[in-house]
Amino acid sequence: MLIRSNSPRQRGMALIVTLVMLVIMTLGAIAMIRSLDTTTLVAGNLSFRQSATYSGDVGVETALNWLSTANVLTLTCGATGNAVSTCPAGYKSNGGNATDQPAAGQTWEQFWAASLAANAVTLAEDASGNTVSYFIHRLCAGTAAMTGVGANCIETPSVASSGGYAKRAGATRFQASSQVYYRITVRIQGKKNTVSFVQAIIAL
Repeated sequence: MLIRSNSPRQRGMALIVTLVMLVIMTLGAIAMIRSLDTTTLVAGNLSFRQSATYSGDVGVETALNWLSTANVLTLTCGATGNAVSTCPAGYKSNGGNATDQPAAGQTWEQFWAASLAANAVTLAEDASGNTVSYFIHRLCAGTAAMTGVGANCIETPSVASSGGYAKRAGATRFQASSQVYYRITVRIQGKKNTVSFVQAIIAL
């Protein structure tokens, strides 16, 4: 009995099917590699941003140290708007105006570049490759000294009351020195054009 083998046409179809499967597997492998690369890139960018945010603490502490040593109680400088040429670097005494924050539709990066970058204090690059800059706004509408007239500062109450456990009727009132609020804005420029902002409100 004569047994015939598969025809050349059938063997050719098997080859075509095999080649198609190889192409599909190759495309799947390429897609998986690209997905892994994208995941690694996103994780790296998040790491850079987190590192930049951590470096912002250095800017806040440096600004706070300057406020603690400078005579900010009697320091008067600044003018209407964003003119800060007469103020120490990185400081404005009348930073409680509407012009001292981003306008509607404006980002903090745009506001920083337009109004703060030229007068901000920039620290040396740290070990992580981040460059930290800070600017301090005294939250007052006027440029007068904190103890003067016309400063119009956002401040804590200067008188506090205490009730309960008193030996006589009424509440005991304590006099305390008033504290003015300051806003510290820190910009961190990191690797791969990473930019982060950190803000702190303090009272002195």
